Amino acid sequence: MKIGRKQAAKLMNVSERSVYYAGRVLRSGRQDLFDACLRGEMSIHAALRIIDGPTPIDRYAALVRAWNQASVAECLRFLDVIGARPVQGDQ
Repeated sequence: MKIGRKQAAKLMNVSERSVYYAGRVLRSGRQDLFDACLRGEMSIHAALRIIDGPTPIDRYAALVRAWNQASVAECLRFLDVIGARPVQGDQ
């Protein structure tokens, strides 16, 4: 007998998303990870991180962090390298 994600979630008292993620681990073919999840040795999300690999770096956020940590001289050098001109105030 096959049941849907909604019914499975209700039976196990978890979210439909959790059932979906568990299915992804099972369909990945990584029985070792699925078994570790069943034994409680690993969370479903930890297994998915292994299956999917690392999350891509948010390049914009990394640039903002670097800018905020840079000295004034480093910021000016960066602006010069990319050809940006500082905005002139009202004079």
